[in-house]
Amino acid sequence: MARARYQVLVIPYCITDGQVRFCAFRRKDLDIWQFIAGGGEDEDASIIESARREAFEEAGIPAIGVTCTNPNVTAGNDYYFRVCFIDPVQGRIAASFIADYLGYDKAAILYDVNDDYALGLKDNFVKVFESKGGTIVAEEGYTAGDTDFTAQLTKIKEAQPQIIFTPIFYQDFIMIHKQARTLGIDLAMVGGDGCASEVLFDAADAVDGSYVINHVSLVDPAGDAFRKEYAEKYNGAKMELNGYMAHDAFLLWCAAVEKAGSDDPQAIADAYSQVEVEGMAGKIKISAEDHNPVGKSGCVERIDGKNKTYVFETYIAAD
Repeated sequence: MARARYQVLVIPYCITDGQVRFCAFRRKDLDIWQFIAGGGEDEDASIIESARREAFEEAGIPAIGVTCTNPNVTAGNDYYFRVCFIDPVQGRIAASFIADYLGYDKAAILYDVNDDYALGLKDNFVKVFESKGGTIVAEEGYTAGDTDFTAQLTKIKEAQPQIIFTPIFYQDFIMIHKQARTLGIDLAMVGGDGCASEVLFDAADAVDGSYVINHVSLVDPAGDAFRKEYAEKYNGAKMELNGYMAHDAFLLWCAAVEKAGSDDPQAIADAYSQVEVEGMAGKIKISAEDHNPVGKSGCVERIDGKNKTYVFETYIAAD
């Protein structure tokens, strides 16, 4: 059997107890010149993540991050690129959505105080929301592993916000909603891309009416054929965020290889910032300066618990 001209090594990962765990790879694998990597929510100090970035740069291997929103992932690395926006951008999008689109000026925040993802979103949300005349009436924190949020939610209820910003992951998003409803808190909450999951519909009544910020619309009719093909191949499974983003990363890779006209790693790395593709998440153009997508908007979708689906709400510009 003839070998394909180009070889791609996809680095898979699994999620254990809410933490992303990448598979290990041996140094001899570095003669395979291209990587498309998933995940990326481990702390920047993660041994695996740090070694992975170092290996890419040391070997001169261009890599594409799919949902690695931590700003440090591509920082100072000539060979690491990404197709997703970063955590500070999500915080700004959330603030603009709440202040400008919903017209609210009183918000509460509930977040994991030790999580870099949560801190990145929270700090930028506060900065932008307050610059728009908004007031943070309550800012409550918890630590990973906590399951009782009654104290924090009680304080938030007493502060009388119009909405709650929750820059967390879907597991906690679900628990917090359930406990909030039990306490008589019927406010909508706004989560980032870490909350966007089909698992939310396991608690459909509790999360109904809340919002998630995402890189791509999960219900855009333009993606119907793609979702249908995926479901047929994987026994009816619904497409999650990473599937859309991996699709777009691969489109970008193909365009860069075509632009480079060879399988030379440096030529492909240079080409990533010279091409533009139309993916599931819209137009993708990579900045030559920071290797992040340029001008990428955030998609806000409302959770329709009754019908167990998302409803497109609006796009919010990243800047």
